[in-house]
Amino acid sequence: DQVDSAAHLAAPGALNIEYPPTLFAAGLSGLVVAEYVVDTLGHVEEGTFSLVSSTHPLFSEAVRMALPRAGYVPARRQGGRVRQLVHQPFEFTAPKRDHR
Repeated sequence: DQVDSAAHLAAPGALNIEYPPTLFAAGLSGLVVAEYVVDTLGHVEEGTFSLVSSTHPLFSEAVRMALPRAGYVPARRQGGRVRQLVHQPFEFTAPKRDHR
């Protein structure tokens, strides 16, 4: 089913994912690709989180923990709000380390 407008984060800071401290300290970057359903109220539906791929289990867990607190603008079709399966990448970028 096509939508007129896709579900998207309500604001740039609407998803506060905590960088796993051990991976941050090690300077490791990573990528998580997840799927989940955003309901008609803009919430991630409980039990719909699915991991497509991940470079580290701690990154996966950070995304899984953050999604229930995220605020989304629901998808719309023909003027009404609809549930939508979202396929989303989450990138973790470690700061560049100074190797002097």
